Amino acid sequence: MNTRQRILIIDDDDDQCTLLSEIAVTAGLAPMVSTDPAQLLRLAEQDPAIIVLDLIMPNIDGVEILRQLAQLKCKARIILVSGCDRQLLNVVGKLASALKLNLAGQISKPIDVDAMEALFQSSAQAAT
Repeated sequence: MNTRQRILIIDDDDDQCTLLSEIAVTAGLAPMVSTDPAQLLRLAEQDPAIIVLDLIMPNIDGVEILRQLAQLKCKARIILVSGCDRQLLNVVGKLASALKLNLAGQISKPIDVDAMEALFQSSAQAAT
């Protein structure tokens, strides 16, 4: 890959953003990061290949963000990340699919670095 694909990381936790950014760089991606979910729509206009979305954030939740992405007809591969119950993560994943979003996967926190790197790499390959 000559140019690194952009990956947008939205998580209200600075430490999680740092970790996810480091994993993205290791996977050969170019991270854009924000701890402010209000920045999502502006950053999504930069056409990232992958969006990593934390489900639980202040003032807006991941479900509302998924609805906004669906309205924008977002084509990015979406990875859901959350420390919430795995069953809830699965339900939100089904909602993303029902909204016709391109769900690449779901990862529970604490993040398994190897699993996340593999998911980033497979998502990047699928996005090409």
